Amino acid sequence: MWPFRNRKKPPASRLEPRKPAAVNGRRRWRSFRAAGGAGSLLLAAALFAAVLAMDISPLEPLPYRPGGYVARDIYARVDFKVESPERTRTEQDKAADAAPAVIVLREDVLARIISDLEGFAKTVATTAQPADLADSQRKLFGVRTAKDLAALAPLNQPEEAKEYARAVQELGEELQSRFTVTDADFGVAYRRKTGPDVMVEKGGARRRELKARLLNVADAHDRDGFVSDAAARFPPYVRPYVENYLRSTFQAGVSVFKVDPDATKAIANDAREKVGTAPDDWKAGNLIVRRTGGRGLGALDFQKLAAEHEKWLTEQNALRPWRQVWLILGRAGLIAGVILFLGLYVWQQRPRVVKNHWRGFALAALLALTLLAGRVMAGLLGFPLLSVFGLFLAAVILTIAYDQRFALGVTAALVLLTALQLRLGTGQMLVLGAASTAAIFLLREVRTRSKLIEAGGMAAVVVFAGNWLALAARGVPIGFILKDGGVAALGAITAGFIAQGILPLIERIFGISTSLTLLEWCDASKPLLRRLAIEAPGTYSHALLLGSVCEAAAETIGTRGLLARVGAYYHDVGKINKPEYFIENQSGPASKHDKLSPAMSLLVIKGHVKEGLELAREFGLPRVLHEFIACHHGTTLVEYFYHAATAQRKDETDRAPEEVEFRYPGPRPRSKEAAILMLADASESSIRATPDPTPGRVETQVHQIVSKRLTDGQLDDCDLTLREVHAIESSLIKSLVSIAHGRIQYPSQKKPEPEEEAKPDAKPNGAPSPADSARR
Repeated sequence: MWPFRNRKKPPASRLEPRKPAAVNGRRRWRSFRAAGGAGSLLLAAALFAAVLAMDISPLEPLPYRPGGYVARDIYARVDFKVESPERTRTEQDKAADAAPAVIVLREDVLARIISDLEGFAKTVATTAQPADLADSQRKLFGVRTAKDLAALAPLNQPEEAKEYARAVQELGEELQSRFTVTDADFGVAYRRKTGPDVMVEKGGARRRELKARLLNVADAHDRDGFVSDAAARFPPYVRPYVENYLRSTFQAGVSVFKVDPDATKAIANDAREKVGTAPDDWKAGNLIVRRTGGRGLGALDFQKLAAEHEKWLTEQNALRPWRQVWLILGRAGLIAGVILFLGLYVWQQRPRVVKNHWRGFALAALLALTLLAGRVMAGLLGFPLLSVFGLFLAAVILTIAYDQRFALGVTAALVLLTALQLRLGTGQMLVLGAASTAAIFLLREVRTRSKLIEAGGMAAVVVFAGNWLALAARGVPIGFILKDGGVAALGAITAGFIAQGILPLIERIFGISTSLTLLEWCDASKPLLRRLAIEAPGTYSHALLLGSVCEAAAETIGTRGLLARVGAYYHDVGKINKPEYFIENQSGPASKHDKLSPAMSLLVIKGHVKEGLELAREFGLPRVLHEFIACHHGTTLVEYFYHAATAQRKDETDRAPEEVEFRYPGPRPRSKEAAILMLADASESSIRATPDPTPGRVETQVHQIVSKRLTDGQLDDCDLTLREVHAIESSLIKSLVSIAHGRIQYPSQKKPEPEEEAKPDAKPNGAPSPADSARR
């Protein structure tokens, strides 16, 4: 039976011992490290840490903002307290009212009163008639008749004068301890203050005193009582005159103390600051915010929501201690998934970013700064869609530095990270993605200065319309739609202007050249092109011709036609130093190579590549054009001089030259545009050396050139497909046929003999002529 029959032994190869898995693992790790994977992992980890730090700060943000739309009534989930501005203001006002007023001793007034009293005694002692007294003294002291002077005669006696002086000093002390103020100051210090004290300042020192000791000099009852008590210390014969002086002085509004308004206000402000916030108590289930309707969320309502949210988080975390850790793990997993997708995409689309850690760092820094800009702008201004500002700049930089496909993938990951960070809904995430995509689609080539601004305008239109649809689907009123969409659109347009301004910086950092820069290098007035036109006019004409041919071929396969054209303009600038050694610049029948050995001619021919690169660096040619100079011959064989060197052998015993010695140094083309130039250059040279280039001959020659470059491996390092190679071949045939079309033979023209036609192009052993080899 089949379950029990003997099974055949496996083949011997299956019985061989397998290599340990550790060995395979080590090999994989070495390969991974050799490709730059270890450094890229560190960059990805750093990016993950930065994004996670921004994402969890805070971990659970409040989903509302001041001025925003609230779609429903909100009830408290927990008991909480929130500051009441009204109650706080009331308590602060009470504390300010209770703070004492500051009254300051007017030392000049006190000194004047003492001086008047002392001077009066001296004047009376030396005066015989009232008319001899000053008018102010007669009025203030009430001395009107000789009888009054006679009553004051005891002041002439030393003992009485001494007693009078002692009484004056006591009055001065009394005036300092009984705080006389004007009616206005009394109102500030007594009536408007609820506290029992007053702050008295004398000689720079302050002390609290009972404000009941304040004396309003405008109050007749209080004033007269104080005057009587103050004059009681004087002898009876002079007492009426002192009372008259003090009463007249106070009635004139003179006070010994005054209120300092600045110091009083400072004390009141200190009292306000010391008052804590006065909270309102809210219970769970209470309605704290009503649906906003047409108005936005007010600042007080937002404050209540924030307080309730914070209290709810505190209670939730207290009930479940591991809750925050669990949330962080979840968000970290989401972010790690997006970054993993991004890393795989970069590895597949741009392996050089993985190998070149500087480019990897620049990409990671760009993503982190974009997320930070979105977080800051959305947080400060309260509009989440304002993050389109950073997304637009990132999309522009990625499109210019790489291409549209790469920019779309990286920007998609960036939109996901932005949505996670800002806790955006699906609608808002789609709006940001659509705006970024619209900008990328418009930036296939930057040929005009207004292109970036146009892209910013398109992104603004998309974000405004998308925001309108997303919010309208949620029933948001039109006022909020216009406000949010308008701010986001303004951010996109602003980003367009900023991108236009920093475009040269982007090109310098990433080592790229936009079409706008390439157009500048197309100008015939550029020094290097001007030198080429003057010193090597044949090469210059050849370069211009190749420029149109390469541009047409590049546009056929959808690559950068302008780059191919500009690269063709500069690919042969190395011929400037020795133009007469190349056939297109020779005017006579003799060739410079006739007097040189094949080896020396080879050095001259190959040298134009190296010299071209030196000129490119000297004249500051963009780096992207250096490849066209270095790769337009690849590592092809200089066939004529190779065959000439082979033919010079005297016998079979001489060493035959090696092919590798007669090949260009390379490298082979790595871009589609450089590969197109190689094929166009070889094809155009071959057609010029072909007698009577009919369309059939042109097609045959171009096909042979393309096939030879393919079989020689010259196109192995670029990512051209066979379909694209066939399209390039067809475009080259079409362009070269139009260039080599026949001419009408006029009657006066003599048709050359067939032998004369073929003579200049005769080639030994089917090899290219020296003129052809020199020109190529």
